[in-house]
Amino acid sequence: MQFSIITPCYKSGRTLMNAYKSLLQSSVKDFEWILVDDCSPDGGETVKLIKEIQNQAPFTVKSVFLTENYFCSKSVYQGSLIAEGDFVCILDQDDELTPNALSGVSNIIKNFSILENPSIAGVCGRCVDEKGKLIGKKFSEEAFKANEGDIRFKLKEYCELLQFTKTQLIREHFVHMKPGFTNGFLWARISESYDYIFSNLVVRVYDTYNPESYSNNKSMILSYPKNKAFNLKGIVNSYAKYAIYNIPYTLRKLSSMNRYNYIARQKMTTSDFDGVLLKVLFLISKPVGLIKGFLDER
Repeated sequence: MQFSIITPCYKSGRTLMNAYKSLLQSSVKDFEWILVDDCSPDGGETVKLIKEIQNQAPFTVKSVFLTENYFCSKSVYQGSLIAEGDFVCILDQDDELTPNALSGVSNIIKNFSILENPSIAGVCGRCVDEKGKLIGKKFSEEAFKANEGDIRFKLKEYCELLQFTKTQLIREHFVHMKPGFTNGFLWARISESYDYIFSNLVVRVYDTYNPESYSNNKSMILSYPKNKAFNLKGIVNSYAKYAIYNIPYTLRKLSSMNRYNYIARQKMTTSDFDGVLLKVLFLISKPVGLIKGFLDER
């Protein structure tokens, strides 16, 4: 089996069926869908829906039901432990996979001999919004090898991408997730040792309008501030060698880190960062982050 699709679920009653319907339209049928419920506090609605999908789906559906809520931090890792595919794709409960996503990614895997190449983690595809508009700028090449740092800093492309990553790398890295961390922390960690094949292939419809979606849920902004600050510090340090290419982007990350540190009342010093440039940028970003943290608490 080539693909395991992992979907963290949390109060998914209004969103999960769209993801399911999109998988029914996939031109490739040899995949498994792993649904991980993060102890949804919805009276069993999400658990019931997961079981209904398992009973009716024409493809393999596996499930994991966590007994504590970890704010999705453990969901992908737990799902990866039972994954049988060569590559894992993390599909949010409020997103959709495009019909030709798996076939297109499969061709890229074959064309670039990704399974045989230990330096390549997988494939990164593009996303469109609910109206079909590409999120971000189109790449100048249709498919090319690059580091995540090249994309974020040199190309200044911050848009949502969808990764298809070797399953073993997901297991090795997502075990470090904590509540409040973003997946960006892991992509940054993976980028320290691996490249991806980036492609203009559209693989996901990204939900930007549904008020129940992760992308529009701002209610967790003040939760786990200490972990969120650590998450951002890790991202900045992982991309340290790229900071010079996009100083404003680095300053924004550091300002956000200082903001969460203020809320958590944690202290960080220049010794927490690698290189003279990051130390200087940390000092410059500190006043902005403290002001934002103060305003968040008002």
